[in-house]
Amino acid sequence: MSLSAFVPTNTQKARATAISAFKRMLELEGVSMEFVHASILKDDSGKRLAAAMDRFGYYLATNEGKNGKLARNTASSYYRNVKLWLFDSYPHLRVATELILLKQAPPESVQTTRMLP
Repeated sequence: MSLSAFVPTNTQKARATAISAFKRMLELEGVSMEFVHASILKDDSGKRLAAAMDRFGYYLATNEGKNGKLARNTASSYYRNVKLWLFDSYPHLRVATELILLKQAPPESVQTTRMLP
């Protein structure tokens, strides 16, 4: 019995929806999933995984769906679910990619952090 048997059905559906959004983004960009997997596997620094996640975040922020733009919480949920799915697939890149993604914080948060005592 795997651990996925203990994951709630709603969580599994949300992850499946987020993964399909990631695949739609790749299709729109003209990139195959096999190419993404191969390029991520070749890179041990995590930069390609971070670049893919950065591009997916941009896609979520700018994409117009059937009902207009995605709500902020929906886009955040999709991003988080795809990120966790990719980290499950490539656990050796988790720390390196997280550090790269943390450095991409918006300038306001960096300035606010510097002002803290």
